[in-house]
Amino acid sequence: MNDMFFFCYLILWVVCRTRLVAVAAQKFISDIASDSLQHCKARVAAPIKDNKSKQPKDRRLVLTMDDLSKALREVNHFSVTS
Repeated sequence: MNDMFFFCYLILWVVCRTRLVAVAAQKFISDIASDSLQHCKARVAAPIKDNKSKQPKDRRLVLTMDDLSKALREVNHFSVTS
């Protein structure tokens, strides 16, 4: 009986630990993606230096490596070089 209790406790501990790590990783990726999106929006909203060209009416956002690099530099975990 005592061995069964210990076994159940061990399984519960492993499952809880795994879920905690998964949630932490998901939050980390979500924060980086959100920061990258903010950098992308700021880049698109920045005025164009060439007055002859107009911004396209299509407002689709395209995330670039520069956006990702800026977001990762803010987190201070990685340095992305290209």
